[in-house]
Amino acid sequence: MALTMKIRHVYTLANGVLRFRRRFPKEVAENLGHGFLQVHIRNREGIAFQREYQAIMAEFDRIVSDTRGKLGERDPRPLMTRWHETLMAANDLVSASAMAPHEEDAASFVEGAKNFPQQSLNVPKVADNTPFLSEAVEKYRAVKRMNKNDSIRLDRTASRLAEAIGDLGKLKLTELRREHGQRFLDHLLSRKTKAGKPMAIGSVEKEITIARAMVNRAALEMDVEGFRNPFEKLELPKHQVAAVDAKLPLSDDHIAFVKGSLQETDSEDLRRAWTILAGTGARLGEISGLTLADIDLVAETPCIHIRPNNVRGLKTTSSVRSVPLVGEALVAAQVLVSLSDRKKTTAVFPRYAKERGADKMSAALMKHLRKTTKDKRFSVHGLRHALQDRLRLAGAPSEVYRGILGHS
Repeated sequence: MALTMKIRHVYTLANGVLRFRRRFPKEVAENLGHGFLQVHIRNREGIAFQREYQAIMAEFDRIVSDTRGKLGERDPRPLMTRWHETLMAANDLVSASAMAPHEEDAASFVEGAKNFPQQSLNVPKVADNTPFLSEAVEKYRAVKRMNKNDSIRLDRTASRLAEAIGDLGKLKLTELRREHGQRFLDHLLSRKTKAGKPMAIGSVEKEITIARAMVNRAALEMDVEGFRNPFEKLELPKHQVAAVDAKLPLSDDHIAFVKGSLQETDSEDLRRAWTILAGTGARLGEISGLTLADIDLVAETPCIHIRPNNVRGLKTTSSVRSVPLVGEALVAAQVLVSLSDRKKTTAVFPRYAKERGADKMSAALMKHLRKTTKDKRFSVHGLRHALQDRLRLAGAPSEVYRGILGHS
């Protein structure tokens, strides 16, 4: 099984290779002439991965410690280590001089050594350069190279976060506590929409996710360590999720209606996209960004390969998979491949193979779905739930249908 959990400083490249990349502190980077320790990790899982990861982390600490020691021409060992060593030496001096006439002098040396950290090892205070939360917002915006819509969404989250915990320009990342995360969650749960209804639990979860990602990324980019992200693992009221926001599987009637409604339009792309979505249970973003190279009709079992390509990435590493093509989905894929010579691009759906293309395809398909139901619990995503239900009814083991759907 491939590594799917998030490990600090470890990233998965497009070719599946794991890479360790950690930024050096500023003064260390300037002395070394490069800003990062960057190495490929050979082992992908289990104890072997853990050992290799810990060895790389230890090497990072060694480089930083050695470089700082050279810069300051001082003993690079921690202050408490040096203090303890001095106390031990002082106590040895007392023991050795037990027979000497100047016991008082030796004992005084021990007492003096107890003040060692405040005297001989006392160092000037280092300026606190920990960024404020408002700086973290801007760093996250810059690193992610956000478009207009994403930037507006980030500003909205930052505004709501400020309503809950106070001025973001006065709170440093290292001052964040679990209490701040809980206050933000409570604030979101108490908010009302324009219609006077509580915020959807799904919307609350998205706001928490943005805040969590913002803090994590800013801490990584700005070399902030020694604190815990207060937005991690916040407990949402699960009963509300089930009652208010649970997405429902589309019924056969819903699927057939949309298929018929699409037949009345000129958009062949949308008709074929709907057919493939219904037949594979893939996420809409996975299909809107499909390329011709991802459609494999010569395999023993024709399939589509869900993997990162030059059009879009993927949600998680567990999303990489191959999904069988059968029935109408197979026919639709065959037609798309046969038409490929007429296209000037490798994208299967060129109109939607662009930034926010998945949102545009979703909006176009939702217009047809809303002709048959106004219930917001029904969406294009319901095709995934519908396929999962059909696989379960057919007796497929959970690992089979979870693998097809790309669940970890």
